[in-house]
Amino acid sequence: EKAGMNGAGGRQLLVTKGIQWPNDITLDLVKSRLYWVDSKMHILSSVDLNGQDRRTVVQSKEFLTHPFGVAIFEDHVFWTDWEKKSVYGANKFTGEDIVNLASNLKEPQDIIIYHELTQPPGENWCNKHFMNGGCEYLCLPAPQVHGYSPKYTCVCPPGMELEHDEKHCKAVKSTCTISDFMCHNGQCVPDRWQCDGNTDCADGSDESPEICHMKKCPINEISCGPGSLQCIPVAWKCNGEIDCETGSDERDCGRFTCSPVEFTCSSGRCVSKTFVCNGEDDC
Repeated sequence: EKAGMNGAGGRQLLVTKGIQWPNDITLDLVKSRLYWVDSKMHILSSVDLNGQDRRTVVQSKEFLTHPFGVAIFEDHVFWTDWEKKSVYGANKFTGEDIVNLASNLKEPQDIIIYHELTQPPGENWCNKHFMNGGCEYLCLPAPQVHGYSPKYTCVCPPGMELEHDEKHCKAVKSTCTISDFMCHNGQCVPDRWQCDGNTDCADGSDESPEICHMKKCPINEISCGPGSLQCIPVAWKCNGEIDCETGSDERDCGRFTCSPVEFTCSSGRCVSKTFVCNGEDDC
C-alpha cells in the first residue's frame, strides 16, 4: 500500500495478488520502482510506484529460501536470507548473475546500503518560500499526483478545519459533549483542561480570567491560594513536599498537630511512629 504523507486521498493498494509473506520492501528512486521479497513464495519482485508493470526478478528456493531484507544500489539488488545465513546480490533488471556476498552469518535480517546516491537530495517545500509553508499549525508534504499538485498541505488540530486560504484554521462548529468545555470559538477541549494554567483553546478562552476567577476546587482538594488556578489533594497540605507552584501548601504548618500514633518531623510533616529509627529517612 501507499499513502500521501499528508493523509489525503486515503490508502492505495499496490499489490493484492500473488503475494503471501512479504518481509521487506525497498524503493529504487532512480527508476521509480518498488521491490519486495516474499519468503513464502521464494520470490523477489518489483512494480512501479502506482502498482503497475509487475516483474519477477528472481524466483528460487535455493537463493530465496527465507529472504528477510532487500536493498537496491545502481544496477544491483541485494537481499539477506535468514535460513541460508547469507547475503546475496543479483542484477536488478534480469535477476541474473546471482552471487553470495557473505555467508555463515547469524540470522541476518535487514540490509541497508549507505551511499548518497541511494537518497538523492530533496526539497523541503514547507520551508521553500515561507517558514512552515505559511501554515498556522502543521505543514505536511503532499503527493505529486500531477504537474499542478500542491507541494504541501496545511493541516489543523482536532476540532478545527482549514479556512478558505488553506493556511489558517477555524473551529468546527459542533456541540461539545458533557465532559467537554466549549471555547468561545466553538472548539471543544476536555473540561479538566479548563483553568489548568495551560492554554488549550486556540483563542485562549479556557484560561480567561472571567471564567477562571470563579473556579472552585473539587471536594477533597484545596486551592493553592488567591490568584492561583492550581488545586491539590487535601492530604498534600503540610506533607513536607512542595506541591503548589507558589509553595503555599507548606506554609503555616506549625499549627498542625500530628496524631498520637504519628511522629512529628522537624519540617512539621507527620509520619507513622513505626518509621522511626528504621534506617530510612521518611521525614
